[in-house]
Amino acid sequence: MVVSFATPEHVDHFAHHLGHPYRWFADPKRRSYHAFDLGRAGLRDIFTPLSIGYGIKQLMHGRLWKPQQRDLAQLGGDFVIAPGGEMVFAHRSRTSDDRPSLRDLLAAMRSAAS
Repeated sequence: MVVSFATPEHVDHFAHHLGHPYRWFADPKRRSYHAFDLGRAGLRDIFTPLSIGYGIKQLMHGRLWKPQQRDLAQLGGDFVIAPGGEMVFAHRSRTSDDRPSLRDLLAAMRSAAS
C-alpha cells in the first residue's frame, strides 16, 4: 500500500495517473509519518546533486519540473510488515532521493511472506 500526506482527492488523482496496482491511502494529518518516525529534510537534503541532475535532464528534454506535493521537506520511508504485524524492513529516507534498493525490498517481502 502507499500512504501519502496529500488530500484524498490528490491521492486518488495521482494513483489513477500512475496506474499502480497498490492500495493508496491519504493521511493529511500525517499520523503514520509520526508513527513511523519520518523526519523532515533541510534544503540540502531536498535539492541533492542527484535530484538537481534529474531536473536539468528533464529541462533539456523540454519538461519543466513541477513538484507533485506542496511540502517538499516531508521525508518518506519504505516499510515491509509481515501479515502478523512484525516489521521486517524499515528504511527512513534521509534525503528526497534516498530509497532502498529493489533487491532489499524484494528480499524483505519474501521474508515477510514466509
